[in-house]
Amino acid sequence: MKRDVAEQIVSIVHKVTREMDASILLIQRECSEEEFIEYRRAAGRVMGYLFTDIVRPIFQEYPELMPEEMKSGSKQE
Repeated sequence: MKRDVAEQIVSIVHKVTREMDASILLIQRECSEEEFIEYRRAAGRVMGYLFTDIVRPIFQEYPELMPEEMKSGSKQE
């Protein structure tokens, strides 16, 4: 994959992940606890697949695209 395409994909996945997080908060506020738990579980699976099947292979090819906070040994402040 070309680097510019990889950068765009990482950016898009980041945006999608933020939107999924927002949708989880919406469900938490507006729906029953049971609906929230079910939705959060499903959204978590989606985000997991986005990482394992899309983003991780990009980071393996272009490790410099991985955010510092995701690198092992990285300290978050």
